[in-house]
Amino acid sequence: MLIKQQLLAALASGLLPISEAREDIIGFFSQLTSSSEERQPKAAQSADVDNAFGADSAFLLWIAEAVAGSRSAAEQCLIDARSISRERSGLFADWLAQWARSATLNQAIWHAHEEISAAARRYEQSRCPHGGHVAPTLDEIRELSELPPQELVHSLDPFVRTVALMRGVSHCALQDCAIRLGTTRSAVAVACCEFDRWKHSRMNASRDAATRQ
Repeated sequence: MLIKQQLLAALASGLLPISEAREDIIGFFSQLTSSSEERQPKAAQSADVDNAFGADSAFLLWIAEAVAGSRSAAEQCLIDARSISRERSGLFADWLAQWARSATLNQAIWHAHEEISAAARRYEQSRCPHGGHVAPTLDEIRELSELPPQELVHSLDPFVRTVALMRGVSHCALQDCAIRLGTTRSAVAVACCEFDRWKHSRMNASRDAATRQ
């Protein structure tokens, strides 16, 4: 599963073109065997792409808005991600749910690239003093999506929001985030620290509010 997630993240982010991933793709699918016969991957059709984007549209829109910063930008990112995916060769139906998330996130990063880069520069001279920040899981990001995306937009800068979603949605390592966003690994680590601090503060506030009710 980890190999699949890392390969998908690299493909969707542009870090690993499909033409260069052919051997990895073949190797991955060669391992998907049942007790009786090898499982053959199904090539994705346009209808499969549309179904994948449609089935998770609310979450995809939340991802895009959390990064791009506005609903209108998020809607355009989702349209573009779906269109690009429909035209992309080499996609497999089994991968489409994860692909849709990573492709949508990638479009939002492209849209907000200047804002993300400007925010990242503020972290490049900083250091995280303790490290050890565990990437959020996809389930944790889905739980987070119960909050309005504008709460993240108003609470966290574009760089921190983007790093958190790259880690939780596309399963990117710190170095992958640094390469994709054109910054340093240490800056990404500080962004993880900022996100964790905000997340814990937000969770404590929610518990306190629940206790007072």
